[in-house]
Amino acid sequence: MPGTDQEPRVSNHKPEHHLLPENSEQQNIAALQQELLLAWQRVSRQKLLNKIIQAMRGTLVLDEILQTTVNQLQVALQVSRCLIYRPDDHNQMAVRYTSEVTELGENLTDRYGSFYPHYHETLSLGKPVVFSQIDETLPPEILLEVQKRGIRAMLIVPLMYQNTYIGGISLVQYDGDRVAETMSGASEEVSPTAEEARQAAFLRLSEADLLHQQSLHGREWTASDVEFVEAIADHCEIAIYQAELHQQLQAELAERKQVEEALRQSEARYRAIVEDQTELICRFKPDGTMTFVNDAYCRYFNKQRSELIGQKFLPAMPSDDRELITQNFRSLSQGHPINTYEHRIILPTGEVRWQQWSDRALFDEQGNFIECQAVGRDITKLKQAEADIRMALEKEKEVNELRSGVVSLVSHEFRTPLTIIQSSAELLEHYHHKFSDQKKQSHFTHIRNAVERMTQLLEDVLTIGKAEAGKLKFKPASMDLVAFCDHIVENLQMSASSLHTLNFAIEGDCSDAQMDEKLLAHILTNLLSNAIKYSPKGGTVDVNLICTDEQAIFLVKDQGIGIPQEDIEKLFESFRRASNVSNIPGTGLGLAIVKKCVDLHGGEITVHSELGVGTTFTVTLPLNNSPVPTLKKDLS
Repeated sequence: MPGTDQEPRVSNHKPEHHLLPENSEQQNIAALQQELLLAWQRVSRQKLLNKIIQAMRGTLVLDEILQTTVNQLQVALQVSRCLIYRPDDHNQMAVRYTSEVTELGENLTDRYGSFYPHYHETLSLGKPVVFSQIDETLPPEILLEVQKRGIRAMLIVPLMYQNTYIGGISLVQYDGDRVAETMSGASEEVSPTAEEARQAAFLRLSEADLLHQQSLHGREWTASDVEFVEAIADHCEIAIYQAELHQQLQAELAERKQVEEALRQSEARYRAIVEDQTELICRFKPDGTMTFVNDAYCRYFNKQRSELIGQKFLPAMPSDDRELITQNFRSLSQGHPINTYEHRIILPTGEVRWQQWSDRALFDEQGNFIECQAVGRDITKLKQAEADIRMALEKEKEVNELRSGVVSLVSHEFRTPLTIIQSSAELLEHYHHKFSDQKKQSHFTHIRNAVERMTQLLEDVLTIGKAEAGKLKFKPASMDLVAFCDHIVENLQMSASSLHTLNFAIEGDCSDAQMDEKLLAHILTNLLSNAIKYSPKGGTVDVNLICTDEQAIFLVKDQGIGIPQEDIEKLFESFRRASNVSNIPGTGLGLAIVKKCVDLHGGEITVHSELGVGTTFTVTLPLNNSPVPTLKKDLS
């Protein structure tokens, strides 16, 4: 059942006792082998994707990032050559990185450059281009170029940043190159266990046949190939942006150091007043009367010089910052004539800005404090960068924790279904001629259920991964809320044991609802599945839907084992489970997914539980929803 931690149930229906045709049995086995092959390939590619992403994160040097990408992609998809092209100095697309060492005098842009202009319009829309020699729809000039270059198949995935086409990734298969055994290559990358190795051996016959057919008829790009390269392209786009931003910041920092060094070597007062036009400069008496302001100061505060000279002026600011300025001013002395500090101001528009000021006290020959010269600058962007760095570090910490949880989940939760698949497959392989049709079907069902369990685990991991990365989309639409809830309750009642009874009650008018059905299905399915799973002795699960003018309230109440109070605070974190679940299976992802889906709806979720009595989850969502805007961090 989607979104639950329960093992799929095995039907008790007994098939009729008659022999299946031999070719039907072979077709079933072939289909099952193909299904297992695809499941294995998805797991292997996800691990390879994680490895490529980790390699990207190991450096901010753009050349290293993109060269690593083409090298890893060639190994991952076992193609003849992988290329990345980007705009050159003349804004023309040119090959910049390749997975192979080029021959002396070989110009890769000349060799492949004719394809990129021809498909520029398609690629500019963010759409991939796929073709081969046997593609009869190819334009004559492209077909001629393909045959001339000895290209058997080619895949081009564009690199897009903020809807702008900035290059692409090309995968090329030449004539005569044998398609490598991708499964064995993937196994070397991920260090398989003994069970995985035996499973790979079982699947090798199907994969070898597929590879033979591709060698005869040309490389056929599958949807999973395209999706895999597009996933890599997404991370390349982010890496390119981050690397270029890093280079820009390094250049700006170097430039700033040069300026500061020049300022230190010059006469402080002359440079401050005459040359330093970008800094805010003012001079004032001990009582605060302004004696000088430069143009930058006037522009910043939108004041005329005549409005400031001879007047006392202090911009609006929070009271704490005003007290900070007073303390710094009072601490100036001949022994300590300079103070540097930061504070906030509030512009007439209400915008809060950060400033950094350096005050220098000027004394006469008798040691009397006669004037203060202040040089300031706006550091709002710097503060924003600091906040972004802190957020990035927090995000990296969350990603590391998520990664550790995924590794633990894969190592534990995948073991049981893989064992079931292995044992059932071996029995079918060696003893299928001795088994009855009913026995064979039973083993097929075991394998199919195990595959579905693994697929559901992968979907949960991908869902929480998208949510953590901010890529889980919220798409509200008009819906029949009552029918939707009734359908979910009915499905779960069918899959529940005879010990459990699900009651669904409605209160209020729920006809005018606008929500995201996919996210709402995650919420209700996980809550109801948990209510059943953590009520091992059975009982009643009450599902109440209450609609007001503006809200829809979902109450899910069970009579299960309850949740310890000390576990409730962290219950919605990924891979967190209550301490009293004992041997009840689960991944700790269900409630984390629920919380992410509730947040995307702009709603809230609460829980009340009593050990040995039961648990009630209350989810409150806006009845008529719209996408939740992304909020920027308030620097103040």
